[in-house]
This record gives sequence, C-alpha cells and structure tokens, in this order.
Amino acid sequence: AAKALRTLLGYASNAIPRDVFEDFRRVGFHVFRRRLANSDISGLYIEHPTAGHCILVNYDEDVYRQRFSASHESAHAIFDSSESVMVTYRKGSSHYDEHDLREIRANRFASCYLMPPDLLPRVAQWTEEQATSWAQKLRVSTIALSIALREAGLVDESTARIIRSVKVPFTEKIDAEAPANLTGKQRDRRMALLERGLSDYYVGLCFEAHHQGLISAGRLGEALLADHAETREISVLYGRAIHSGF
Repeated sequence: AAKALRTLLGYASNAIPRDVFEDFRRVGFHVFRRRLANSDISGLYIEHPTAGHCILVNYDEDVYRQRFSASHESAHAIFDSSESVMVTYRKGSSHYDEHDLREIRANRFASCYLMPPDLLPRVAQWTEEQATSWAQKLRVSTIALSIALREAGLVDESTARIIRSVKVPFTEKIDAEAPANLTGKQRDRRMALLERGLSDYYVGLCFEAHHQGLISAGRLGEALLADHAETREISVLYGRAIHSGF
C-alpha cells in the first residue's frame, strides 16, 4: 500500500518524501500539528462526519517523529476508518500495546512510505556518524532507521543498537512547514502557529475563504484561534489582506 501511494503521488522508487504533511493533504486527509496537553499521545485519527479523514499529530514530539506519526495516522485513515477514532500512544506509556496488529501495520506502512527498500542504505560497517548522516538524509529518527534496517535484514541487533544510540542534532533537523528561506523572526512565528495547529496550508485556506467573501473578518479570526490584533499580525506574516467589509 505504501509503494502504491508513493507511485500515485509521483515518487520514484528511490525518492525521499520531503513534505509528508502535504503528501497526505493531497490524498484528501486533513492534517494538523498541535502541541497536546497529554504527552503520552503521539497522534490520533478521526473520521469526522462532515470533514472526513482528520489527522492530528502531537507537535510536542521531535519533527522527524512527527513525520512518522503523520504517516502512521494516515495508515489508520486508509485501513481503519471503520473504527472512527484511533489514538496512538507513545511507546512506554501505560496505554501502549505492542501486540496491537493495527498499530504494527500502521508502523510498517509509515516505515515503508518514508524508507522503502530501495532507499535503505547498504553499509558494510556502520558508525555513529553514518547513522546520523543517513537519518538526516531520510529525515527520520535513528530509532526508525534502525528498525527498518533490522526488519530488512541489513543489520543485526548489535549494529541496530549502535544506530539508535545517537540522534540527529535538534538544530539540524528540517521542518518542511518552517522553511529555511524565512527570516529568523518569521520562522519563529510560523513555528508558534504550528504549535497551535495552524499550518501554512490551513492559514492559506482561511484567508482564501475570506478573500472570496465566504467568511467575515470575525469568522476568520475564530478560524485562526486569534483575536483581532493577532489576526492582523498573521495577515502581515502571510502577506494577506483583511477586508473589513465582509
């Protein structure tokens, strides 16, 4: 299924997905990233009776873990929509069930979507430097990389431990929704909005609805979870106009 979806989205067999959040929005899922009060939750999937497939990823997690969580929750949208609601807990939490076959399938889908067999490196002798380098190239955690390599039979358990013993430095991780071409202030503001669940895609959608006269300035502020002053600030950040006549 992961291979078929990658083909549908136009990825070559050895292409690395850069913005998985946008990928799954293209499929038709509503993807939100938001810092959750419950830190045990990695993400959740809801089939809303009106909005349809909705995915929420915990922004409190590392950005590369968020990429995996978005892929994982999308698997629930594809395979488990009959459940209506699926909550994914962090490994180690009291709610986590490592024997739940639906969770195993979702993890496998996410791994194959982000790291299909053609992308997995064949390295004769793994070092810590190679582990962080390859994790950065694939934009995944070293833990996810070690599991994928182990399941593919490319490393043994002792090598897998070496790979997952290190991490890509936080400052070097790439967030597709907070691109490097922004100024420092713009990027900080963009990330603050993401923390509240306001992605670039969603904010753009709200302003487009306002521009077309479908929602008023007041309703725009409600949709952005912002008061009048902050709505103005967001409009400046995104270079969009607010029409007081609507």
